[in-house]
Amino acid sequence: MATDGTEVRPDSLSEFGRKCVDESEIFGKEAGSAMMAISSAIVGACDLEEGNECARAYANSVQALQVFYDDAITGMLACGYGGITLADNYRNADQSLEEQMKCVDAAFNPAGDTPSIASRRAEQEDATATRRAEQEDVAEDAPPPREPAPPLSTTVAANAAATAAAAGPLTPQEQVDAHQASYPAHYQPEETLVPGPDHAGASGRNPNPPLLPAAP
Repeated sequence: MATDGTEVRPDSLSEFGRKCVDESEIFGKEAGSAMMAISSAIVGACDLEEGNECARAYANSVQALQVFYDDAITGMLACGYGGITLADNYRNADQSLEEQMKCVDAAFNPAGDTPSIASRRAEQEDATATRRAEQEDVAEDAPPPREPAPPLSTTVAANAAATAAAAGPLTPQEQVDAHQASYPAHYQPEETLVPGPDHAGASGRNPNPPLLPAAP
C-alpha cells in the first residue's frame, strides 16, 4: 500500500508493465513498416519551384512522424519497465515490512518460554512490589522507639540522695551525710578530741566526729 493510502496490487502492476513492453515491440515493428512506405514516397518531383517546396514540406513531416514514433515506443517501454520495477519494489517493501513486524511481534509475544519485553517488564514490576511489601512488613515489626534515658547523676552523693529519696524520707543525720558528700572539699576531716570516760581529758582522737548526736 502506498503512503497516501492508495492500494497497490503488485501482480497487476507487473502484468501491466509486461503488456506495455510487448505492445511497444509490436508497435515498433508496425511503425517501422509504415515509415518505410511513407518515407519512400516521391513528392514534388518536377522542375517547378512549387514542387521543390512541396518535397521539402513532405520531408519535414516524415521526420516529425519518425520522432513521434520513436517517442511513443520509448514511452511505452518506460511505462512497461517502470511498472515491473515498481511491482518488485512493492513486493520487497511488503516482505521487509512483514519481517520487521514479525520481529516486533516476537519481541512482545515470543514463542515458547523465550523471555519478551512484556514478560521482563512484568517481572520487574513484581520484584518491585515484593520489595515494597517486605519493607512495609519490616517497618510494622520494628519495636517502638525507646524513650530517652534520664540523665545520670554527676556525683555519687546525688545518686545516693536519689536512692534514699526513692526509699523514703531521710533522717537528719542522713541529710547531713549527704550534704557533706556533695561538697567534700568543704568538709575535710579534722582531728578532734574524743572525751574519755571521765569527760575530763583527752583519751583519744576522733578523725571524723558526727555533727549530730546519734538517734536514741
